[in-house]
Amino acid sequence: MTAITAMRAEYDDRRHAAPSGFRHYEGRLPRYRDLFREAGELAGVDWRLLAAIGYQESHWRQYAESPTGVRGIMMLTLDTAAYLDIEDRLDPERQPLRRRPLLPPPA
Repeated sequence: MTAITAMRAEYDDRRHAAPSGFRHYEGRLPRYRDLFREAGELAGVDWRLLAAIGYQESHWRQYAESPTGVRGIMMLTLDTAAYLDIEDRLDPERQPLRRRPLLPPPA
């Protein structure tokens, strides 16, 4: 039994509402799963690590924006986007998921 399956079973009881993460897991992640997988292969890391970072940053919301001005699924600053040569921080196809990896190669 996977951790997600175990967590889902724990919340199957009708007295508890499923955490929003389950909604996002089923509703938002499928749109970006292939991008995370491709980026994981490029970076040499498990795609689920990148997906977890994206979820922590934006809950996998393409148009996420913080009060500090970071934007997009990976919540990039203007400086980081410029460094990575990304013109549109809101386009997941142009995020670092499809570009050079943000993580250093594994040792």
